[in-house]
Amino acid sequence: MRLALALFATCAGLAALVAWRTQRLGAEADRERFERLTGVVVERIQDRLQRYRNGLVGMRGAIAAHPELTAEDFKACVESRDLARDVPRARGLGFVRRGTR
Repeated sequence: MRLALALFATCAGLAALVAWRTQRLGAEADRERFERLTGVVVERIQDRLQRYRNGLVGMRGAIAAHPELTAEDFKACVESRDLARDVPRARGLGFVRRGTR
């Protein structure tokens, strides 16, 4: 009887150890996968924001170089760009000039 009880306790202990280790490995794999996927998403967001920034900096440079830039000149500048590539999903770039009171 003692041998059966010892064998049962040993098997139960081993089963608990295997279950704990399996859960731990699964959690570690989930964490690694999450970090990998979030890294990809963060890179995509940073790339998208950098593209928008580059577009705005380019337009700021055009306006700074030509202070008398007209709305028509600005429109021609925007139309010369590939907005779908340069600033994906942007509907366009706007032109606003400060007025006097």
